[in-house]
Amino acid sequence: MRAVSRRLNKLDHQFGLSPKHPRLLMIVTGYRTLAIDEDACVKILDEAGFLPMSGIATVDLLDIPQGLSARETERFLRDNSAKICGPRFAQSPDGVGSS
Repeated sequence: MRAVSRRLNKLDHQFGLSPKHPRLLMIVTGYRTLAIDEDACVKILDEAGFLPMSGIATVDLLDIPQGLSARETERFLRDNSAKICGPRFAQSPDGVGSS
């Protein structure tokens, strides 16, 4: 049982699911205003499952087109989440491409 527990803890750490490790989000924004604020954008991306639970992640909000309504902005975030949040393998807590 101890070996199984250690293996599960190791997998949690590798996939960034361990609640012991904090999450650091680097949010890139511009000087323009969006239809919804940055916190709401991050919440939408988090709910969609594109942000890790721990480790380091970047969120690039510069690619959101200007002039979108709140509903259009939310749809854009959900459709382009992978581009906005970057590849998941780059967000690994052990480094790029770790498994």
